[in-house]
Amino acid sequence: MAHRKSWLARQPVKTVYTVCAAVRAIARLSFLSIYYIPHSLRPRKTWTWKLALGSEATRLSVVYVTAIQLQVPMSLEPGDEGERFVKCSPRADLQAFYSGILQSNKNIQPETLGGTWYPHCYDKDTSNKVVLHFHGGAFVLLDSREEYCGHGLRTLSEQFDGIPVFCPEYRLATSPTGKWPAPLQDAVTSYLYLLYELNIDPSRIILSGDSAGGTLALALLRYIISSQSRVGVNALPLPVAVLLWSPWVNGHGTDDEANKDNRNKGIDTIGPGFLKWGLQELTDNETIISSSDPYLCPLAAPFKTDSVPLWMQIGTAELFYNPVQKFAKKMRAVGNTVHLYEIPDAVHDPLISWKLGFQEELKEGMRQAWDMVNNTTNGRVE
Repeated sequence: MAHRKSWLARQPVKTVYTVCAAVRAIARLSFLSIYYIPHSLRPRKTWTWKLALGSEATRLSVVYVTAIQLQVPMSLEPGDEGERFVKCSPRADLQAFYSGILQSNKNIQPETLGGTWYPHCYDKDTSNKVVLHFHGGAFVLLDSREEYCGHGLRTLSEQFDGIPVFCPEYRLATSPTGKWPAPLQDAVTSYLYLLYELNIDPSRIILSGDSAGGTLALALLRYIISSQSRVGVNALPLPVAVLLWSPWVNGHGTDDEANKDNRNKGIDTIGPGFLKWGLQELTDNETIISSSDPYLCPLAAPFKTDSVPLWMQIGTAELFYNPVQKFAKKMRAVGNTVHLYEIPDAVHDPLISWKLGFQEELKEGMRQAWDMVNNTTNGRVE
């Protein structure tokens, strides 16, 4: 059963709604520009006037794109990224690595995808380690290009002593071939690209992801570990570490009812409606996979990472704050090494929403994450 488009996403209603939404946003932001002058009236007393107004503007934008179910065009053309944009194709001789959950939907098969290197392409002679980073967007928005990922991933590279970061453009759930398990298939394809096309040793590969990209990074780690336990299945090697930036760990807990007591609801830049849209598209209204499946809701199914350390960053004003805290606790309880770094009063995903601030705190977190990676030897943090 295909996910039906919202009536707000259809013309001419879409145009009318767009005009009304713009008028409402201008009126609301004009009012708040005065209302937020006193610190005491801002969502967080520590916030600047610019941050308070910027967060609300971002939240209204997310509400709008959710309502019209914005379609993000994707292309395999290099565009402005030039030679930093490369293609990754599933190789015939590596098909054995696509098994289990990756073959759970006969209509979705591995495809060629693109990806962007930051700040430069991998060079085997000068690159010590590599970050494989999955962007966020609730599986329905954003891509790997400079406009969305450039600032954050260049900053990540800078704090990681200049090592290259590869960001694949996994298929979005709004595309015909983007339903589950398409994102995970593309994650495996990009991992195999680093391993077998560029011949990078897995001990030099760092998995990373922000928001829904964090979900995907965890899903890839879970898949890698499961491949090692299945008899007769080619096992994928483990990465050196996994870094999670504002990760989405509670797939099934994203509706209004589950968040009714969440004190950050209505303050953070994202809300349950946006997340619900992403899950509806990805799971085809849960006809393909349940949103409570371990691959989409790691909070409900903590697992052993086989000594791969996890590093998580979360802001205390995020909708995901409590779930990430609980997830870190659960993952430690089963014997994993987990580092949790909190940014006081930060809204969702400073890696991408860098214009809202918290960049010095983000950089400090990146430096701590880099220290953790460099102190990891054979899966152990020294």
